[in-house]
Amino acid sequence: MAHKIEKQKKRKDTSVTFDFTPARSPRFDNESIHCPTHSDIPLQLYCAFCKTPICERCKTTKHCAHLPEIKDYQELQKAAKHRRDLISKLIYDKQKNVIPMIKGKIVEISESRSKLVNRVYDVIRQYKDYTKRHWDKLKLSEFEWIDGIMYKSLKHQQLMEEKTIYLKEMLVHIRSTLLDIQEKVDESSTPEVFFSFGAWRSKLEFVLPPKWPRMEIIVDLQLEPVPSFGSKYFQDVRTRDKHCHVDFVNKIAEPLIYSKLFEMKLPIPKAAFMDVNAKMSISAADETFIAYGQYIIVYSQDNRGTTKSRDNIRYKRVVTVKFNIIDLTCCQDGNVFFLTKMSVHVLDPKNKISECFLLYSLPSAISATNENPSTLFVGFHDAGMIHKYSVNGELIMKLFHPDFRHLYMPRNMATNVRNEVVFSDGVSNITIIGVDGKLKAMFGNDVKTGNGHLRPSGVACASERHVFVIDNNPSTQLQIFDEHGTYLQTAVFRHLDNACALTIDRTGDIWIVCDDGRIKVYRPEFLTRD
Repeated sequence: MAHKIEKQKKRKDTSVTFDFTPARSPRFDNESIHCPTHSDIPLQLYCAFCKTPICERCKTTKHCAHLPEIKDYQELQKAAKHRRDLISKLIYDKQKNVIPMIKGKIVEISESRSKLVNRVYDVIRQYKDYTKRHWDKLKLSEFEWIDGIMYKSLKHQQLMEEKTIYLKEMLVHIRSTLLDIQEKVDESSTPEVFFSFGAWRSKLEFVLPPKWPRMEIIVDLQLEPVPSFGSKYFQDVRTRDKHCHVDFVNKIAEPLIYSKLFEMKLPIPKAAFMDVNAKMSISAADETFIAYGQYIIVYSQDNRGTTKSRDNIRYKRVVTVKFNIIDLTCCQDGNVFFLTKMSVHVLDPKNKISECFLLYSLPSAISATNENPSTLFVGFHDAGMIHKYSVNGELIMKLFHPDFRHLYMPRNMATNVRNEVVFSDGVSNITIIGVDGKLKAMFGNDVKTGNGHLRPSGVACASERHVFVIDNNPSTQLQIFDEHGTYLQTAVFRHLDNACALTIDRTGDIWIVCDDGRIKVYRPEFLTRD
C-alpha cells in the first residue's frame, strides 16, 4: 500500500516536472474573445459570406441564411492570416515608397540651401569688385551692405531649416505609426484582426508623402554705374538707392499642373440655395466638411487606392443644425467647430452637437490650429478683432495689426503648419499674422496687372506654407503665394465661376466649392523633375 502511494506521488511529480507548455495570455486566448452580440459565447466560426467571425448562436440567428458559407475555426484562422498578410504588405510598401520620398525631399531642401549659400557668396564677390570702382560714391559701406544681404539670406535658410524639421518630424511620425500597427497586427488574436482590419488599412492608406514642388531661391543682383558727384542723379536719393540692388526670388523649379479628380453637386434640397443669408464654407481633416446654411455635408477623401479617385471620394452623410452656419473648421482629432450668430459649437466624431462657448460680438470667421490641445482663432465682423480661444472659451491672445482697417470684417481664415493665421479683410488684402500675434506679411495687388487689387473669396494653406487664394478679378482663378506673400503661380481652372471657398486636405488635394453647390477636387501633378 505504501509502495502504491509512493508510486502515485512520483507520477504526480513527473507530470509537473515535464509540463513545458507555455502559459497563454488572455489577450491571445481565442476563448476569451467573445461575441459582441452574445457576450457569453466565444467567436469560433467564420461566415465567408459576411467575412466576419461569428459564434454558435449567431449561426442559428443572424447568419442562419448563410449556413453553406459558415466555416470552422481553421478557416477563420486562414482568413485572419490573409488580412495580416495584407496589412504587412501595405506596411512594407509604405516603408519602401513613402519614407524614401520624404528623405529625398529633405536632401532636396538641403541641396537648395547649399545653392543659396553659393549664390550669396558669388553676389558678395561681385559686389566687392563693384565697390573697388565706386567706393567713394556708394551710400552704404561694404560691411553694411554685406550684413544686409547675409541677414536676408539667413532668413531664407531658417525657413528651409524649419521645413526640414517638419519633414523629419513627419518621418518619425510615419515610422512610429508603421511600427505601432505592425505590433498590433502581430499581437492581436484571430477575431481581433477582423475588428481592427478596417482601421489599420484606413490609417495606412493615408500615410502619404507631401506633394511639395521643388523650390529654388534666385539671388538677383543689379549693379549699375554710379553717376559722378556733380550729376543731379547722384543728388537724388530715390535713384541713389537703386545703383546696387539685390532681390531674393522664390521660384517653383518644376512645371506644375492641376488635374481634376472629382466634380458633383451638394446633396441638399434646391430650396436651400435660395436662402440669401446662407454662407458656404469648407474644411478638411480626416474627412472633408462642407457647410451651407443649416447643413454640414461630409465627404471621404481619395486614399490613392487602386480604384479611381471618383470612386474613393464619395458622399458619406449630412448633419442638420438649428441655425445658419457662418463658418466652420475642423481639428485633427475629428472635432468640427462652427460659428452661428453669437456662439461656437462643436460636432464630435459621433455626430453629437454641443455648444462650446458664447461670443460677445458677431463673428465672421473661425480657424483651428494644429496645437495640442486644439485652439481656435475667431474673427469678428464689425469689431475689427481676431481672438485666440481655447475650446472652452478661455481667451488666450488678441491679434494685433498696425492698421485697424485691415482687421475690419476678417473672413476666409486659415492657419498653416506653424499655426500662423492667414485671412482676407473686408477690402482686398491677404494678411498673415505670426504665432506671436503680430503682423508678418500683407499683400493684395492683382498679380495680372500689378496695379489692381485681389478679390479674394477663399483662402487655404498647404503643408509647405504656400497660400492659395481664390481671386475673382476679373475672372476666377487660383493664385498661389509663398508664406511671405510673394507671387508664385496662377492655376487656371475652367468653369470656376462663383467659387467661394476652398481647402486643402491631408493628401494635398484642393477642394473648391461654388455658391451654386458645385464641388471640384484638383490634384497637383509634377510634369518633370530635373
